[in-house]
Amino acid sequence: MSPDCASVAAGPDGAEHPDLDRLAALACRVLHAPAGLIALIDPDRQGRSDATGTGALHADLDAAVGRCIRAAESGAAGAPDVVPGAPDGRDGPAILGAPVVDADGRVLGALVVADVSGRRWHEEEHAMLRELAASAVPAITLHTALAARDRAIADLATITRREADQRGRVERLFHLAEALSSAARTAEMVGHITRLAGDAVGAVFANVAVLDPSTGELELRHGPALDRAIGERWPRVANDSTTPLGHAIVTGRPVLLGSDDDIRREFPSGADDAERAGLRALVAMPVPGTRAAVGFAWPHPIEFDDVLRQVLSTVASLVGEALSRADLYERDRRIADALQRDLLPRQLTHPAGVGVAAWYEVGTAGLQVGGDWYDSAVIGEGRLVVAVGDVVGRGLEAASAMARLRTAFAALAPTTADVTDLVDQLDRFAADVPAARLSTMIAASYAPADRHLRVITAGHLPAMLRKADGSVEQLPDHSLPLGLGTEASRPVHDRWLGPGDVLVLYTDGLVERRGESIDDGLCRLREALAAVPGTSAQAVCDAARGVLAPDHDDDVAILVLQV
Repeated sequence: MSPDCASVAAGPDGAEHPDLDRLAALACRVLHAPAGLIALIDPDRQGRSDATGTGALHADLDAAVGRCIRAAESGAAGAPDVVPGAPDGRDGPAILGAPVVDADGRVLGALVVADVSGRRWHEEEHAMLRELAASAVPAITLHTALAARDRAIADLATITRREADQRGRVERLFHLAEALSSAARTAEMVGHITRLAGDAVGAVFANVAVLDPSTGELELRHGPALDRAIGERWPRVANDSTTPLGHAIVTGRPVLLGSDDDIRREFPSGADDAERAGLRALVAMPVPGTRAAVGFAWPHPIEFDDVLRQVLSTVASLVGEALSRADLYERDRRIADALQRDLLPRQLTHPAGVGVAAWYEVGTAGLQVGGDWYDSAVIGEGRLVVAVGDVVGRGLEAASAMARLRTAFAALAPTTADVTDLVDQLDRFAADVPAARLSTMIAASYAPADRHLRVITAGHLPAMLRKADGSVEQLPDHSLPLGLGTEASRPVHDRWLGPGDVLVLYTDGLVERRGESIDDGLCRLREALAAVPGTSAQAVCDAARGVLAPDHDDDVAILVLQV
């Protein structure tokens, strides 16, 4: 007999198990057999693993294991351990087998050894193999328990990953909802959608289509992940079913394209662009309550299971609520803006040789009218008086006080000999109007004949004087607001203007920004005025507008006087 023995221990998962392998090797050594193996049937009793590594005796051992296990499972009393001959009836090797049975009588597998043809096995060898088979039970039981533990851990990990994915998805949806709730204007809403909605559904890209009533087409806003060249080719699309977003709006039903084949089959006009952008799956969701749709894209095929469909529907609902709210906000804001402008002069009067320009914009902090105002008047022999003011607060009371102050300015300006007298009279007027108390204003008079400028402030921000050479002077501004009921003495600043010199008056909404000092805003305004390429009143007014924060909360009024 060969001193070299081959043995394999195999489990239900096809992996080798060192403890059982050592037991099979021990059986080969003790019984002087050249080959042997232990094979286990799986815990679900659905079969057994394949034996490997037994060389030329593989098929014989494999068949012997099967017969040994079937005999044990059949409960045949005294089932012989010797398996004579080969499976095909030829004169095969001598094989000895013993089932591995636990204490409860369950057959776990079989231990078999093989030798060359003609060998006869003795009873002592039968008994020894049965004892070795019995000694495998603890190792098999431990292996089974460990395998069950590993499966439980794997199942738990899968559940944990799924729960983590769900938590992440909920967090991303919450982040999107929070961003949308903090926005007011449609443009801001669309920006949040294109940046955040794709992440909420696990997509790499999101875009929005909104109906443009003026053209009847769908205006597209693409997320930053899309190739700019492709986005520029699709600034808008027809309001029909030739594109996924158009189809979703026209039909009111989602468009779910899970593969590039689906894209090319359903919407061939955009398939090439999708392929160039590396997009393999597309979705277009109609936005409830609007003529809009939100789209998503993935770089790989997508299976639209119930969870993803629900998330897509949730995002579309969030977008619908946000866009509807923005539409209502902007409608009310237009009404407030129109009312505010009706309270302001439609045209500024000015004498020859003087240019004026003015600009007003309502803030985003609310939908109520504010208290910012401006006006001008020509008095005497062509002297121009201009003013900008700001009433504390917002709403109808502030708007009423603003209108009364502006009306008082228009009525008093022609009757006063000097701008200081005008401000003193408005100060006394404001003291009798509760909503006008603590209002601020700045007034200036300019006489073209001698180019004399006088400026006086009442608690207002400083005037900016831009000279024709591009230098900018910030006039002093330390004074008390209107309506305090005291005989306040407010300093007056006299200047003589030359051709091209410009005076800029404004309200605080122009230069104030959250989280920074007012001095930063004043510095920004000075720099903008110094950089104006021309000296016309309108050019200077436009330059001043350029320093306004995009999300400014407060109303803004600007008035420019140019020699």
